[in-house]
Amino acid sequence: MPALRLESVRSSAGWNVRKLLVSLFLFSGLMLSVRWSFLAPYFVTTVSMEPTLFPGDLLMVHKASYRIWIPFTHVEVGNQTPIARGDIVVFRYPNDLQSEYVKRVVAIAGDRLQVRRHSVILNGVTVPQESILILPDGSTFRRETFGEALHFLQYSLISESENGAGMWSPDTEYIVPPESVFVMGDHRDASTDSREWGHVPVSYVRGKVISLLWKQTRPTNLKFFDKMEEGHFFQKVDPERGNTNP
Repeated sequence: MPALRLESVRSSAGWNVRKLLVSLFLFSGLMLSVRWSFLAPYFVTTVSMEPTLFPGDLLMVHKASYRIWIPFTHVEVGNQTPIARGDIVVFRYPNDLQSEYVKRVVAIAGDRLQVRRHSVILNGVTVPQESILILPDGSTFRRETFGEALHFLQYSLISESENGAGMWSPDTEYIVPPESVFVMGDHRDASTDSREWGHVPVSYVRGKVISLLWKQTRPTNLKFFDKMEEGHFFQKVDPERGNTNP
């Protein structure tokens, strides 16, 4: 009889271990599905989006912002939500699909775009910019407005005296192809973006940055931007005051 009780205990312990393993497997599958189709964290690794995002920042990306993917596939389901100018997006780099970049959408399909020094000319209209801070080293920070959304830009001393449009001629007009977007970094003089390698197919866009999970300490001379906190992604403009709502 004692032997039977011992065998029963062993059998019960084995069953509990199997239940635990199955539960862990299902939970892991669920988390992977969520990460693939809905939400995923991303670390910022370059300075190309300063002063909005800094190296070491941890972002939350909403992968279902524009479309829903069947987990572990590239098959889309449901209707697509259009990508908007001013959105910060994570996307597969067109020249290396294994790499993922984070940039700001400046133009969408059908838009006509020119870059002249600090100015972006979109469909024949100059996108409003306002200088808000100049550092002793000559770096300039500006506020740029897309409709009701605004964000901050950074330019280096070089771009103050030279053409800040990089490889672009001031007379070059680029028309964004269908199902594509044109992206640029907020640190306009330290960003490799659509000005160099062209448009990004919408199908390459992974999702929209919706929040900061972890924010690296900003340089002392840029504490000005801390006042915006996470809201600097989606600040609204008061059309009468011309600045951000409190």
